[in-house]
Amino acid sequence: ELAGISLPSGYQRVEWLQATGTQYINTGLMIDANDVEYNLKWRETSGEAGTTLCGNESPWSGLLYHPSAGSIYAAVGNSDVQGTRAIPINSWITANFTAKNGAWSFRTNETTLSGSYSGTVISSNYNFFLFCNSGTWQFSKYSQMPFFDLKVGGVLLRSFVSCRRTSDSVAGMYDIANGVFYPNAGTGTFSIGGDVAPITPIAGDTATITDLGITLTSNGT
Repeated sequence: ELAGISLPSGYQRVEWLQATGTQYINTGLMIDANDVEYNLKWRETSGEAGTTLCGNESPWSGLLYHPSAGSIYAAVGNSDVQGTRAIPINSWITANFTAKNGAWSFRTNETTLSGSYSGTVISSNYNFFLFCNSGTWQFSKYSQMPFFDLKVGGVLLRSFVSCRRTSDSVAGMYDIANGVFYPNAGTGTFSIGGDVAPITPIAGDTATITDLGITLTSNGT
């Protein structure tokens, strides 16, 4: 899970980023697509209800939404509620959401649900957000997120890692796919976890980053 990733000078990786009800990340992507994949990890410190982990809206498009405490579902195209499942509190959840050409799957840890949908996975009405949905602005309050990857048409458009800018300690997410820092687009400030210590490789070390499908080999220099 990005264990071998180091950010450029001026940015420090942190264990997680958490919104408290007014913060969000605006990815800058206005997407109209029927081939979408998210890979992410999150933990809820308290039950989210009526809040959104990511997505846009109008129509409900590509949302991961908490209808009540301890549950989440995907809202896909015109088909709305899909893949509702229970979410444990204070437990890390590694998830993959994929929707393509009328078929969707939503995996959390080792459990996968799947089905069909109609319409477009993500509409182009609004930008895609993290910790909130554009449209009706339902902010996350208790969800901590270390990373979030977004692919469209099999192309990695955003690969976010939680971090803080070292010059002023502003928290946000660094997109390692494009080399861009995304601070809070809302009000207030994100809560963050502790700093992630850099890994010092030794000769022969191999680090596999499963989320990006990349293998890095160091000679120790």
